[in-house]
Amino acid sequence: MVTQGNTSNYVALKRSLSNFSLTEPIETCPSPNINLKTCGTGLKYFLRYNDSVCLMIQYQANKFTHQGAQLGCQRDGLKLRGLESERIFVAELATILKKQFQKYNEVAVWVDGKRNSKCETSQNCSSIEDYEFQDDTLHYKSGYKWNTGEPNGLGGEYCLQMYILPDTSSDSHGKIDDVDCSMIENYPKFFALCGMKAK
Repeated sequence: MVTQGNTSNYVALKRSLSNFSLTEPIETCPSPNINLKTCGTGLKYFLRYNDSVCLMIQYQANKFTHQGAQLGCQRDGLKLRGLESERIFVAELATILKKQFQKYNEVAVWVDGKRNSKCETSQNCSSIEDYEFQDDTLHYKSGYKWNTGEPNGLGGEYCLQMYILPDTSSDSHGKIDDVDCSMIENYPKFFALCGMKAK
């Protein structure tokens, strides 16, 4: 994540490289007009490898499928997004939203990722590399932390969800599971991780 300081003479950016930061007086930068990318209202800015993304969790009053999540994001001019370093942020925000909007103890957030065609008939595909992603800002996919025993590919489980549990200290809270793309009941799906490239 990038944080822009509140100073008039310096811009500081910190990347995910170990102990690497860049700090220069604006007067000596090669280009004095530095424009950091930003996000619109309701979106949170995250730096990803060589890109930046704006994320939000979309809530809908009625449970929805994976395709419904994609369409819901599109209605807001966004796309269903995946996870890098933002997993904990997403889990914490979804927990807050769950308390505000839902009576259910356990819910799930749809995230980007669908089992690729060579794995649709196999339960042996257990790597994140066995999934296809629409989110073109993903690089390492480091936010995909599987729940114990997942992915298992049972019964046509091709899409991905994040568990949001009442006990946030539970090992399963914020973890990823493969699930049937039309499943809305087991861990009810009221939330989707939506976003866009920062502008």
